[in-house]
Amino acid sequence: GTATFINNGTANIAVVNVEQFINTDGGREYFYLASPVSGATNTTFGNDLATDYVEASHAYNAAYTELTPLVSGKGYVSNHTGSDTTYTFSGTLTESDVTVNLTYTGISDRQRGFNLIGNPYPAYINWAALFPTNIIEPTIWYPDGFNEFTTVNATSGESVPAGASAVVPPEQAFWVRVAGNLPTTTNITLTKNLITTDSHPLYVPNSTRQVLRLNISNTQNTDQNLFVFNSNATLGFDAYDSRKMNNEQTPKIYTMADDIQLVINGIPAVVENQEIALGVKIGSNETYTIAAAEIENISQQVILLDKVLNTEFDLSAGNSYEFTSTDAGDNTSRFAIVFRSPNAITQIDGSNLFNIYVNKQGKITVSFDSKNYIGQSFRLYDATGKMLVEQRINNTITEIQGNYCSGVYLLNVNQKTVKIIVNN
Repeated sequence: GTATFINNGTANIAVVNVEQFINTDGGREYFYLASPVSGATNTTFGNDLATDYVEASHAYNAAYTELTPLVSGKGYVSNHTGSDTTYTFSGTLTESDVTVNLTYTGISDRQRGFNLIGNPYPAYINWAALFPTNIIEPTIWYPDGFNEFTTVNATSGESVPAGASAVVPPEQAFWVRVAGNLPTTTNITLTKNLITTDSHPLYVPNSTRQVLRLNISNTQNTDQNLFVFNSNATLGFDAYDSRKMNNEQTPKIYTMADDIQLVINGIPAVVENQEIALGVKIGSNETYTIAAAEIENISQQVILLDKVLNTEFDLSAGNSYEFTSTDAGDNTSRFAIVFRSPNAITQIDGSNLFNIYVNKQGKITVSFDSKNYIGQSFRLYDATGKMLVEQRINNTITEIQGNYCSGVYLLNVNQKTVKIIVNN
C-alpha cells in the first residue's frame, strides 16, 4: 500500500527517509517519480540510471553521472531492470508551497508545452483543485504500462482508461501542458490546499452523463478514445478536450479538434446524422477490431462508417467491427462515427455478416461486410411468413424497396435469417 503523511502543525520532524517500492512485474523498466522531501539527490536511485525531461528540446537529459539534487515539484524517470527494489528519499519533508517552473517552447506544435512535473508532498493531492487556471490545460497524463498513458481531464472528471481520477499519489511524476500559443516561461504554485486524505475517491458517474468510449485492438494491444457530451463544451479545442499523448504503439484511435489529436473529445451534444471523423494509426497487413466499450445515456444508434469499404456498422449492438489494414500510419479519412435515430429498426438476432439500419432517407438499409453477397437476392417476410419483397443485392449497402409500418419482420439472405422490429 501507499502511506501518506500530513502534518497539521503538531509534529516537529527533521530528516526522514521515505521509501518507494519499485515493482517490476510484467517486465516494466521505467518509473516516473518525484521527491517528497527537500535535500534528496540522485543517489536515491542507487545504481539505476535516472534523468529528467527538457521541454525545449523535446528530449530527456543524459542520465545523471554526478551528484545532482532532486528538485521539489519536478518529475524524474528511472530505469530499473531485474528484481523488485526500493528507492529511499532522504531529507526534510516538503510542507510548504512549491513553485514549479514550466516552459512552452518545444520544436513542433505537437510536442510543445509538455512538462514533466511531480507531486512534491508526502501525501495525495487533488489536481482538480488547482483549476480553473489559464496557465496549464486541465489534463494530466501518466504512464500505466510500457507505452500506454492514463489521461485524466480535471474539467469533466472523465479518464481514459475508465476509473482513474485526478488524485495524484505521493512520489508520482506526471505530464502537464502549458496552455497558450506563444513561446513562454511560466510557473504554477502547488499549495497544501491540494492535499487530500481521500486517496481512492469513489467515482460515481453522473446519472445523466453522456459518453461513448471506443476501443481499437489487435492481437497485442488495445487503445481507447472517449467522447464526452456536455453542453458547456464546444466543437473546437477547449477545457473538455484532452490531447492524445504521443507514443509509437499501434493501434491508436483518436479524434480531432482544431487539428489536434484527442484522446478525450468534449462535444456540446449528440447530433443525429452528423459525421465525426475518427482517426486511427495502424500497421500494415494486420487485422483490427473497433468496438464500443461504453455507451451511456445515448439513445441513438452508434454507427461506424468505413469509407474505404463503403460499409456501415452498428456499434451499439455490442458487436466488434473487424478490418484489415493495407497502409501503415495515421488515417483520418477512413472511419467516422454517426448517430442515428433508434426508433425505426432494431436487429434482434441473426448473422454478424450484415447489419440493418435506417438511412438518412428513412429507408430500411442492409449493409453487408463482404462483396460476395453482390448478385444474390434477399427476401423480406412479415410475421405471418408472407413474402413482402424479393430484391437483388447490387452493392454492399442496399436499400429495401417500399415503406413499412411498425411490426416484426424476417429478412432472409443466403439461408441466413434476421428478425427485425420496425418502430415508426
